[in-house]
Amino acid sequence: MHERSAERPELHFVPRALRDLFLPRRMPRNVRAAVEHWLTSEPLAQLLPAALEAPFGIDLDLAALFAETNQLAIIGPPASGRSLVLAQIAQRWLTDQPSVPLVRLLLSELDTPSLTPRAITVRALTKLNLAPNPLEHNLSCLLLIDDWEDLPLARRGIWQRFLTGLAERWPQARVVIALPPGELWPGFRHHAIAPLPAERLIAWIQRLFPHSDPQAIVPLFERDPLILLRERPAEVMLLALTQPLSGWPVSRAALYERAATFAAPLLANLPDQESWRIGRTAYQRYQQAIELAAQPRLDPAAFRDAGPHRRALVIPLAFGAAPDPHPLITSLYNSELSPAERLLLLARSLRERPRLDPALSRPLIDEICQHGGEPLSTLAPALPVMLIDISRTQPDQRNPLLERIVSQLAPAAGIALLMTLLDTSDAPPALRWHAIDLLCRQQILPPPLPAYADLISQAGRCLLAVSRASTIDQLANPAVHLGLRLLLSGAAGEERQQLIARHVLRQTTLPASLRALAPAALPRDELQQAAIDQSAEVRQAARAVWLRTGHLDQLARFVVQPSHPWLARDEALADLAATPAGHPLLAGFALSNRLPLDLRLRAICRLHRLPHGVDLLSRLLHAADEPAIIRAAAARQLAHFPHAVALLSPFLGQQHPPLVRRAVAHTLGALAAPNHPSALAARTTLLAALDQPDLDATLTTTIIMALGQHGGKQALVTLGRLLAPTYGVHLLETWITALPALIGPADQWLPQAEEPATRALLADVMVTTNTLAGAMAIPLDRPSALIARHVLRIASATAHAIGMIGRNQPTLAPAISALISIALHDTSVPRPLDELLAADPSIDLPAIARSAQHDAPLRAVALQAIAGRPDGATTLLHLAEKADGDLACAALDRLAPPCTAPMIETLLRLAGADSAEPVRLAALQALGRSADPAATPALMAIATNEQEPPAIRAAALDAAVAAPVEQLIECITTQPDPIRSAALRALSRSDRPVPANMLHRLAFDADRVCALAAVNALAAQAETTTPILARVMRSHPDLAVRLAAAAALSPTAANEAIPVFVEALLAPYLALQTQAFSLLAAADPHYATLRQPLIDPHAPDVLKVLALQHLRSVAPDDPLIRAVASDPNAAESLRCHAIAALSQSADHDVIQFLAHIAVAGDQPLTVRHAAVTALDQHCAGLANVAALQALAALATASIPEVALWASEALLDRVASASL
Repeated sequence: MHERSAERPELHFVPRALRDLFLPRRMPRNVRAAVEHWLTSEPLAQLLPAALEAPFGIDLDLAALFAETNQLAIIGPPASGRSLVLAQIAQRWLTDQPSVPLVRLLLSELDTPSLTPRAITVRALTKLNLAPNPLEHNLSCLLLIDDWEDLPLARRGIWQRFLTGLAERWPQARVVIALPPGELWPGFRHHAIAPLPAERLIAWIQRLFPHSDPQAIVPLFERDPLILLRERPAEVMLLALTQPLSGWPVSRAALYERAATFAAPLLANLPDQESWRIGRTAYQRYQQAIELAAQPRLDPAAFRDAGPHRRALVIPLAFGAAPDPHPLITSLYNSELSPAERLLLLARSLRERPRLDPALSRPLIDEICQHGGEPLSTLAPALPVMLIDISRTQPDQRNPLLERIVSQLAPAAGIALLMTLLDTSDAPPALRWHAIDLLCRQQILPPPLPAYADLISQAGRCLLAVSRASTIDQLANPAVHLGLRLLLSGAAGEERQQLIARHVLRQTTLPASLRALAPAALPRDELQQAAIDQSAEVRQAARAVWLRTGHLDQLARFVVQPSHPWLARDEALADLAATPAGHPLLAGFALSNRLPLDLRLRAICRLHRLPHGVDLLSRLLHAADEPAIIRAAAARQLAHFPHAVALLSPFLGQQHPPLVRRAVAHTLGALAAPNHPSALAARTTLLAALDQPDLDATLTTTIIMALGQHGGKQALVTLGRLLAPTYGVHLLETWITALPALIGPADQWLPQAEEPATRALLADVMVTTNTLAGAMAIPLDRPSALIARHVLRIASATAHAIGMIGRNQPTLAPAISALISIALHDTSVPRPLDELLAADPSIDLPAIARSAQHDAPLRAVALQAIAGRPDGATTLLHLAEKADGDLACAALDRLAPPCTAPMIETLLRLAGADSAEPVRLAALQALGRSADPAATPALMAIATNEQEPPAIRAAALDAAVAAPVEQLIECITTQPDPIRSAALRALSRSDRPVPANMLHRLAFDADRVCALAAVNALAAQAETTTPILARVMRSHPDLAVRLAAAAALSPTAANEAIPVFVEALLAPYLALQTQAFSLLAAADPHYATLRQPLIDPHAPDVLKVLALQHLRSVAPDDPLIRAVASDPNAAESLRCHAIAALSQSADHDVIQFLAHIAVAGDQPLTVRHAAVTALDQHCAGLANVAALQALAALATASIPEVALWASEALLDRVASASL
């Protein structure tokens, strides 16, 4: 038919040239009706209206379509949703109601071979009553074209030429056509329907599954079979239709089967099946797949002749639906398709049916692996299921096949496959472990744990964590600890067990209970490292392996290794003591004189746990050829045996080494505890030891303290004799008998002490009594001085012991009070006044203070004790009111704030004119310490009373707080010193503005006291008086005043103040030097001049001590500290301070230096003792092995006093560590 014959309305009475001007412009009703009929004829639009809103990522805005100059081609394979996109455009057209007509062209219905595409298009437009014809008159129109694949090949070229040239013939028309993949036309925009990405998938789920949680459904689309639906979004529509009725399908074939069953009754009753397009291709291809699957024999040519898109959809569906897929596989191999396409079809088919017989699927996988590329990547999602089946039936093929697949896949796909196998709980464990090994080779980051992770999943992440140095800390995650325990148990193999165990030991952030599982998984030669771990549980677990396996020889070797920390070695010794098989080893350690001393001591400390321990300890105690420290250690351990008193008592005799005697006294003191079976015998032995004076003051004090803790009336009698004056006489006789050289010069005492024990005890008394109160006032220049110090130490310990007896046995309080009273008033012997007063809580301190008129030390100590009591302030004030002037002044001097209002009134009364001037001054000073503003008016009244003495007025001003500035200024301007200076000091305590100009003038006063007071007043408000202070600091002729100004400016102007500090530090005035040093140290702790006092031999010792203390705080490792400690010309006290500073440095050289100082020739006793004490402090916690070894070496030194001090320190450290 000719194109002019198409029916259309004609206006014969209007000239043709003007016809278009008079034709109607409104949209014909037929156009809208045709679109509505189209959409209502689509079952999907009725059953699933939300499908018309599902986003494909295409801009369907009509205005945007017409704004583009190119036409639009929707590219996609069959059943991908191309027809749905066209329906969505039509739905948008109905909603927007534009003036542009929309025409749908179904080429399978409209195409006529005898007509041109233009004629067919004109006819379609005419049927819709579009007049004038948009094609003929170049009017706007939207053409939606479908059924391209139904056209014969010959007609496709004709239509393609027509549509690509339409832009020239019909510029106002816009075409949207659905095309299969591979069709790329010039002049068209091509939009491919791609697999749904994650964000678009969520939008689809929200529209198509409105009553489901997207977060729960999205993971289903990440794996087979639903992941296949994302390649063809239209198949998601099928799922949305069937899922509410039949649930989730197990395969795409099952989904199509459900959809076909669901659609069959609907299609049978569909009024216009010719217009149905959405889903029709999928339905037709499924029918073809069912027919194909039902054929027992297939013609390979049918595969070859079918189009590639049809093969891609039909063959996998048929493979999934066929009862037996062998004919399909055979026909595919005989179809003469290209290997790439054939393998790709096989891969797609296997994805539809992954649960294939492994005997059939494994050769197919092998062939796909040989080719690699797209077929293998397509098959990748189905590989986990197939590999699991192969692993169950063909375990020998498992590992090679998995390694081959992973090597052929892209890295990301290979990792995804291995991770899937790792987290598949029903997979064979061997397959999962091999997947973990392959993942570890690639050193990937451990992925997050799934919601439900079994032990192997957790264990795999642990192995992945240790495969990278940066992720080892993930072992600390509690979520993987069960898997970590699985690995450490050995269930995953010995190699993995040892690997994870090594890493667990290195990961100190893990819980100790978890790390303690690692030693059992280590090889035997690596257990030593675990046995010295910082965690006690890990160390115990390592030792438990040795004990459990019977390798006590390994444990013994560990103990004797000096490089291991003693904490771990002590624990190993304890294990040997707790194990019967280890008792011979422990006894051997204690008895062998070839082992280090510290090891023997630790072994001895555990001998009491052995069944025959008392025999071993007695053997060591009686061994005269053993070092004294070994015998002493054995004596101390006998405290664990109740009947050891008879064994120990003979060793209190003076013929035994002092160290052994002290250890025996210590043990007897422990046995003397109440309720102990041997308490009475032990106390009797200790009391007998005090009958005669002993040279060993430490031994005596040990016995005294033991009797104080556990003694009673008899002990009190014995202790009372120690406080008698005759004790000192007998002690002097004992010393002269043992050391006749005492009657000679004091510097010859030590050199002429032939007996090592006598020399050690003499040195011990000379050094240890230095710390007693009052002992430093007794110079050691005569025997009586030595005895006085010795007696003072014994008396001090006795007073402590008597106090303990009084607290433990209140019935003895009267006797104790009488004994204390006698000792307090006996001035013929040195008295430990503080200890004596503390021993009797019921003592009348005020009465003692009143009665001690001629005993100034006793009165001072009594007043100090009163001040320390809760009601001490009230008692002191009462004494001040009722006592004589000296006692009142002493009591007021010890009155400390805060003071209550009645106390302030009392102090003001004492400060009145009725009291003596010394009492008034003391009361005013107490008011100044209280700093109570309520007393200011009364104080100012005294200060302004010209009848008062100047000292009283000045003291009143010094005590005033927040005094009126006007009155202070008047005193400053009218009164002489000391009132003027006191007023200036009071002005510095005011919180109101000060008269800066007046203070500026007074700062340059000739009187230094006045000038300093003025500077202090200026400093109180430094934020407003900084310029004045700066001028004083720069130009004042008096260094003390300039130093005070610089101190006020130091926080804000340190650079200008530091030169003044340095100048004052170098001045020849000690007071200025000490003040300047403190200020300079605060301004710049690292200033070089702060080291100068330690270098200058003429610097005062006080300044050197300050410099040493500062250097110790800022640079404890400074070599200058060691130089001071070794300087023979420096004062002993300074050297001792330097040695004490070295106790903070754990450097090995420092340890060696201290050990050398302790035994070097001609060193003072105090220096030797300080060196031993510093080494002892280094041994705290027994962590410093070098210090412990140095102390052990000193314990056997040739200098008796050094050996005694070092041995005692070492014994105490070892004993405390073994508890």
